[in-house]
Amino acid sequence: MRLRRWLAGLALLLALPATSAVAQDFELPPVDEVFVLSAQATAPDRIEVRWRIADGYYLYRHRTSVKADAA
Repeated sequence: MRLRRWLAGLALLLALPATSAVAQDFELPPVDEVFVLSAQATAPDRIEVRWRIADGYYLYRHRTSVKADAA
């Protein structure tokens, strides 16, 4: 049982450098290319805001908000 745990730990350690090397080569695209924002006044008292989101990405609805000032 101890040998099995030791071998599993060794296998995990050997796999880590390969995983981190892959992560270093990956670059995220610019935010304004992934989340394209547009806004349009649809009425005197209304502005419609839209995001075009690239495939494979998403926004958390509860973490997204839009605020307008009195002007």
